[in-house]
Amino acid sequence: MSSNRLLTLQYQTVEHSLNVSTNSYLFASQLKEQFVKDVLPTGAEKTEELLGDNEPQTNAELLSKFIGYVASFYSSAATKTIENDNFSYILKNSIAEFEASFLQKNNFDIHSFVSSLIEDDKTTLVKGKEIIKNYLLGKVTSDGEFNGLNSTLFKNSSKLDIVAIFGGQGNTDDYFEELRDLYKTYDVIMKDLLVFIDETIKNLSTKIENFDKIYTQGLDILNWLANPEQTPNTDYLLSIPVSCPVIDLI
Repeated sequence: MSSNRLLTLQYQTVEHSLNVSTNSYLFASQLKEQFVKDVLPTGAEKTEELLGDNEPQTNAELLSKFIGYVASFYSSAATKTIENDNFSYILKNSIAEFEASFLQKNNFDIHSFVSSLIEDDKTTLVKGKEIIKNYLLGKVTSDGEFNGLNSTLFKNSSKLDIVAIFGGQGNTDDYFEELRDLYKTYDVIMKDLLVFIDETIKNLSTKIENFDKIYTQGLDILNWLANPEQTPNTDYLLSIPVSCPVIDLI
């Protein structure tokens, strides 16, 4: 029977400990040291109030950063399914610890949990989005696919009425930045869908007469999302041929 040892993550006054098997402890310790070196702020980047965007203010942020760091080793692999090795064990163990410590005991899903942190002024919106991003990256990398999320709202409501409101096109001048913001947080679960939509739009656009005259700056949604500097100007994004298909993504 394998025994466990405590692995402690720490950034200034913020820390969180999780149990890892003795067999994996050395590897986990080395990974933790590399995580501290590669991810956590040092020197002038540190603040006493932990107000920097990259500084974890809560132990949930610290653990989620570790989850994201471990998962990143597999995010560029051809398949997101990972083998039963030390990386796999540490990632799955870290996710289980996160869920047990912050979600399950409070009957939260990831969004309601992050919302509670922001509402209680324990973290910021920027850092809250990073918690969600890291958690989802860990889950998808560990499971090999996105298996959905349990909703606290649905789980705690005995009766729900679903209402849809259509208010017209409804785009604002910066609607594309809203899509970019969603993509930054949820790219791990959005990318496959966006690739399909992008390819479909490009395929349909080849059937449009005078395409080059209408779309003078192209219609390359994925490229615009990945490269802000190549995003067309606001007037072009607000033009009907561009805004109508793109606003549907949001």
